[in-house]
Amino acid sequence: MWLAGRVSHLLSVLFGTSIAVFAMMWATPGDPVQVMLADQRVTPEQVTALRHEMGLDLSLPSRFASFLWRALHGDFGRSFFHHRPVIGVIAERLPATIELTLAASVIALLIGIPLGLYAGTRPGRPTDRIASLGSLVGVSMPGFWLGLVLMLIFSVTLHLLPVSGRMGSGDEPPAVTHLLLLDSVLAGRPDMFATALRHLILPSVTLALPMAAVLMQVTRTAVIDVMRADYIVFAEAKGLARRRILLLHVLKNALAPAVSVAAIEIGAMLGGNMIVETIFSWPGVGRLVVQAIFDRNYPLVQAAVLLYAVFYAILNFAADILYALLNPRVAA
Repeated sequence: MWLAGRVSHLLSVLFGTSIAVFAMMWATPGDPVQVMLADQRVTPEQVTALRHEMGLDLSLPSRFASFLWRALHGDFGRSFFHHRPVIGVIAERLPATIELTLAASVIALLIGIPLGLYAGTRPGRPTDRIASLGSLVGVSMPGFWLGLVLMLIFSVTLHLLPVSGRMGSGDEPPAVTHLLLLDSVLAGRPDMFATALRHLILPSVTLALPMAAVLMQVTRTAVIDVMRADYIVFAEAKGLARRRILLLHVLKNALAPAVSVAAIEIGAMLGGNMIVETIFSWPGVGRLVVQAIFDRNYPLVQAAVLLYAVFYAILNFAADILYALLNPRVAA
């Protein structure tokens, strides 16, 4: 019953998101036909034909019904400006976004959870206060500001890391997974791996630091609560080693809320990466969506945002499953 409820919730979220995205896009001021034609000299008949070709002469309910029916069959229409299916346009940019999100998630998890565990076992001490202050600063920094600061320090001033792009001017490794780091390893090209890694560091760190700050605070709070539990006090009274208590008892129980928050934060990254990808000229879906919004490219925006919603909902669904495994009483 619990699993069925989560699945039905997942489907309802996706349906609600499709309605919201469709309504917001069509309520946005501006006409894609006027954007496409710009200053071109065309006749009213040509404008009418173009609106018919793009499906803009249909009523809003008909447009939404057509969009939903095609989406259920995996067809999200054609991009107004690329003149080909939006799925193909998004698929070209998706590996870059996946690589950036994975790198940022790994960095955030490696920073946030260990710091939260360390601070939670030493509440009130200077290390705890420093970690908490750093977490507050990390949460407060907007992505566009943090990205520009890191760019100014490491690219403009120190000349250590590239300022934009996904790869240098050289050839890319043979496309196998379209993830440049992995493809460089598969091709046996450490030089390409180093180049791709240098381009990845700044945008991934920009995305990761706010998530790491949130994870640190959540893990710290959970650890403090667990450390006060009777079974921890009993384990310490038995003389168990502190490291054993932390790894076998404290960390397992403190991870449950951290897992849920991590899934939400990774989903939030997919929205935040629009800003980061634009700042660093990262050729991912986020940057593509920003350009599509300016172009009033409705099919592309709808498909991309719905894709974000699918990822977000699946991540939350996976977090619920992991939470239930870590805390079986939830699914009971």
